[in-house]
Formats: sequence, C-alpha cells, structure tokens
Amino acid sequence: LAADDAAGLSVLYPTADFASSTAVLSGQVTGPDGQGRRLVSVVAISPNGGVVSALTAPDGSYSIQGLPPATYIIYAHPLPPATQPGLGPADIVLPTDDTGTAFDASEPVETQFYGGGKNANFSVSVVVRAGQSSA
Repeated sequence: LAADDAAGLSVLYPTADFASSTAVLSGQVTGPDGQGRRLVSVVAISPNGGVVSALTAPDGSYSIQGLPPATYIIYAHPLPPATQPGLGPADIVLPTDDTGTAFDASEPVETQFYGGGKNANFSVSVVVRAGQSSA
C-alpha cells in the first residue's frame, strides 16, 4: 500500500497504539484576502518519499492524520479539473451544507510550498512527532 492508503486505512480502522505512534498535521489554506480556500489538496512528503494528503474543508482547514514521525515538506495545490459533468474538481462529489447546496471549489490557487512559495528548495520542513498534533 502507498503511504496515503495506509494512513487512510489506519484512520478508519485504528490499532490500539495508532494515536500514540502517529501524528496529525493540521492547518488552514488561505488566499491573499485571508479567506479559507475550499477543496485544495494539501500534501505531506516524507524524506523516504512517502506521500500523505488531505483536502481542505469549506473553511480552508485541513487535517492530515496517520503520519509516521518524520520531517515533512508540505505543499498545497489545486485539484485537476473535472472530466465528468456534475462533479467537482478531480471528479469528486462536492460537499454540501445543511440545505444540500454544494460547496464549489475556491478560485484557482497556485501550488505553494510551506514557507517557500513556489520553490520547494526554499520551503520550511515540518517535524511531526508520534502522539502529537502539529499546526
């Protein structure tokens, strides 16, 4: 299984030591106007190449669960456009509010590395420790 799949399954079906042996990385993706950006992919890449990701919620918040303790490079990027009518970007079913109204994806965002703009070489690494939540 890929790191993303293993993390997802572990979140759904955690072992007794899951919370104490993995970490959570959370935050919010915002635009220049300070508003949260919806349906943006946030990716954590470990030094061994493992990749775990999450989508931002309607308020731009995200939570990447099940991360093995390590140092990660974090970046946010837009989802690819839909290829099927009636679906959101990357052909996902759009989340809805209490009235059933779909939340569209935010205005297009550019790929951004945490602390480094568009250049991964200038990004700031994030250390996550087992049993902890990092923001």
